[in-house]
Amino acid sequence: MVHSRSACSALSLFVLFGSSRAVASPAVSNEFEIDLPVIAPGPAVPRDDPAVAFNGSIHLAVFKGEGSIRARRFDPTLQLLDSSDIVLGDSGFDGPRVIADGSDFIVTWMNAGGSHFARISAAGNVLAQTTLTANARLPVRGANGILLLGSEAVLVDGNGQPISGPITLPDDCAAKSAAYASGIYLVGCFRFLGVASDEAGFIRFDDQGNLLDPTYELITNDASDPVVQANGSEFLIVVQKTSGPCIGRRIALDGTFASPTFGFQECPDSITTLDGNYHFAIKGVPAVRRYSSTLTALEAAPTPLTMMPGYDLVGTAAGNRATFLSVGNGTPGVGQGTVRAAQVDTTGAVVAQDVVISSGVTSVANSQSMPASATNAAGITAVVWVDKREPTVPAVYASRLDTHGNLLGGAAIKVADGESPQIASNGTDFLVTYSYGNYVHAARRLGADGTVGSAFQLPNPPVAVAYPRAPIALASDGTSYAYVQRYASDTLIDADTTCIIVRLNPDGSAVASPQNVDAAAISCQDLAYDGSNYLVLYNSFDNTLYSKRMSPGGTLDPVPTLISDSEPVARAAFGNGQRVVAYSAGAPDGDISIVRLDAENTVLDINPISIGNGMLEDIAPYGGGFLVARSSGSLLAHEVDLAGAVAASFELSPVAATPAVFASDGRYVFYQRFDPTDGFHTHRVRARRIGGEDLGESCDEPGDCQSGFCVGEVCCDTPCEAGICDTGSCVSGEGGAGQGGAEQGGAGGDEQAVGGSVQGGAGSGTGGGLGGSAVEDGSGAVSDGCGSCSSAPSGTEKPFVALAILGLTGIRRRTRGRQR
Repeated sequence: MVHSRSACSALSLFVLFGSSRAVASPAVSNEFEIDLPVIAPGPAVPRDDPAVAFNGSIHLAVFKGEGSIRARRFDPTLQLLDSSDIVLGDSGFDGPRVIADGSDFIVTWMNAGGSHFARISAAGNVLAQTTLTANARLPVRGANGILLLGSEAVLVDGNGQPISGPITLPDDCAAKSAAYASGIYLVGCFRFLGVASDEAGFIRFDDQGNLLDPTYELITNDASDPVVQANGSEFLIVVQKTSGPCIGRRIALDGTFASPTFGFQECPDSITTLDGNYHFAIKGVPAVRRYSSTLTALEAAPTPLTMMPGYDLVGTAAGNRATFLSVGNGTPGVGQGTVRAAQVDTTGAVVAQDVVISSGVTSVANSQSMPASATNAAGITAVVWVDKREPTVPAVYASRLDTHGNLLGGAAIKVADGESPQIASNGTDFLVTYSYGNYVHAARRLGADGTVGSAFQLPNPPVAVAYPRAPIALASDGTSYAYVQRYASDTLIDADTTCIIVRLNPDGSAVASPQNVDAAAISCQDLAYDGSNYLVLYNSFDNTLYSKRMSPGGTLDPVPTLISDSEPVARAAFGNGQRVVAYSAGAPDGDISIVRLDAENTVLDINPISIGNGMLEDIAPYGGGFLVARSSGSLLAHEVDLAGAVAASFELSPVAATPAVFASDGRYVFYQRFDPTDGFHTHRVRARRIGGEDLGESCDEPGDCQSGFCVGEVCCDTPCEAGICDTGSCVSGEGGAGQGGAEQGGAGGDEQAVGGSVQGGAGSGTGGGLGGSAVEDGSGAVSDGCGSCSSAPSGTEKPFVALAILGLTGIRRRTRGRQR
């Protein structure tokens, strides 16, 4: 993460900011790309863990693939109904499972964000989706709801809402398979006790989700996962023993054994009931073997299927046929491959087989990762990332956006071959640091007009034999830059120099030799500039988090400030006249806290401000306070006002998206997420715009404006009930046209916004005096907004005072980036 501020910050204007937080969460735009994808042929991506259900008319197959839970529909003759996979959510370590619920389907799975429940229509639409609080994800449909099972059991309705429970399964057993018949759920459960002592058995629930058996009924020890199936008015449970044959028993509804123990030559991966007979699906080299209701073998040998050998074979009854799915790659006992289907009729004859349901991708986009961003005084935000449009040669690319979400200049700019980028702005241009070899790091100037300067190698650490890591944070004092960096050493005597700070000229050349932050430092965390000093965050040998100030001239505080007595992940930010540090334990469910610091680096909050649980992503000024981003399954944000009040979370991305960074003023969030859709199938850097338009910009509803007031399709500073609001301020009488957005700027100029309004250029124009945003003119020059803090010309940029009124003064030059 990186930060910077210009020395021209008008700190006296901070009196304009209130300390109260907004009542409503800011608007968040739709997700958008920051660069056009480069599509190329790609290899097929393996599928895994299939399941299938039949609703009486069509099948729904679910499976894992490309980091997501995916589905495909097909009819009773195995004809595909979907041209591409239906993508449901991020995959994880359990599932997916699927059952039919009337004409709809229920899909469940578990990932790091919890147990998930989705209702899918026969048309393939997601009708309901929820995250479950119970540790239960194996679904079984009964007469009064759906019983979900894991280490707990909970009865839910068709939308995943609890009806009864959760109930902890007895004796530490975990549900592995279940079936329903005549008001009874029978659950096959497994107890892990250690090698040969592992046990398998069953428990029962009634139709209301009540546990009927206080302890489970043992089937056998030396066991593996049980498989359960219902047949009319009784159940069959089959258990694979760790050594020896598979065994099974019939179970009556009252829980008594209805047969002695049977031995089977083949262990089923799943069991399907068709025409009163049990169909054992035998994995590895796929085959099916039928047994009567009394467990008499109906064929002398299994019926082979010609599907590709693999690991999984699961089935479901479908009218007068049993349909089976297999995932294989040609090697028996090894999963991951193509999802294929086969069918067997009531006589045991194979009537269809080796039909491909899902085979993976045929094209992919260029992978993108590790975003970092910075904003200059003119409001231009630059975002850099690692791009692999040449798969074996990672490169740093950049895009630029204006304040309205328009991409500037068209195609992304290649900065250099390399990776691990950080970026900061000195108010006008940008500096990008990156790595391009083993322990070799460099910097390049990125102009606001998109030009790229020459590379400068960053200076070596202050020891003879050292292995520097890439800079982890970069900031600017408004003219020059500084970065912090970790490195390893061959000698223990230099182990106390693992966090250094380096000052750079605007062009990237070194101002002075690198210096140690603290003799006790073991890692760097972040760097920010507060208008007077740099603020360094680092961890020490005693597992604590400290901060130190460094002057632009390179003088470090002799004594650090203790931030936290643990060794957390930490991010620093400055804006609205306040210094803040956010930190968390770094674990997915760790506590995230904030403390505020005064100008002397003293902690103001005896009790840290609690944000919530999750993984800390970033913190940035926004409006009159700050925004904090955290990952907790999805990507969430909170507004925090200057008094420390924390607003309720709002969603930045509904799916896992990390790392994530804010723009300098919080207007954008950039994040890395996996895109499983056809034509992408890779990690991409995406963005969303946060908050509404500035005063005077066009709008359709109040939520489009930062002020919350949309009057006559213009963002206004008040409700303006008795006047007009052409310029963003309410006035009485009739006003002139052309005082609003950037689309009314002057004609001419070479550079235009992509996907948005045309920006005013060097030529003359009307109606742009108070509208638009600072952008490049026809000569490639950039109006820098603050610049020397003189008045701004009309037609191409907003006056500096307008930015201050909007709560943007002093934060546009703060920059963001991040590296984990």
